[in-house]
Amino acid sequence: EIAVQIKNYKVARVEEFLDEDTIITGGIANKLISYRSNNEAVKTFDSRTEMAEKISDTVHLRSTGHSWCTSDISSCGGRSVIEGTRCVDCDESIIEKVRHGAYFKGVYIQQLELRQIDDIGEVGKQRIERDIERCERVLKDLGMWNQGMEATA
Repeated sequence: EIAVQIKNYKVARVEEFLDEDTIITGGIANKLISYRSNNEAVKTFDSRTEMAEKISDTVHLRSTGHSWCTSDISSCGGRSVIEGTRCVDCDESIIEKVRHGAYFKGVYIQQLELRQIDDIGEVGKQRIERDIERCERVLKDLGMWNQGMEATA
């Protein structure tokens, strides 16, 4: 029963990623967006639903809480819970507006607060600026930047 539930969940996520109404960013996003906006008929499968069912077995998909990780190698592999913004630059990530946007908005606000601390050293300041830039990029990609974010910068 657990395996069936996992399979159904993966199929639903893959289908969701292929849905043009799902707003995404991250390393794999451009490939998915390009594919799903292509009006060419799916040649191997009768529908995208059938394709999602078939390919979900080969898709490595883990939730990090701040993104979806599709890595199947021994690098980070979605274990970047300490440095969640790392996933922004990862080629194996998918970041969804609905599931992950609030996380990046919260991290962005926290980084702005940390920016006000003056005794964190040069490396700390560099990390804050890097994370602010990553969060801004995600929020803009997800269409969340105009939701009051520019006023906090």
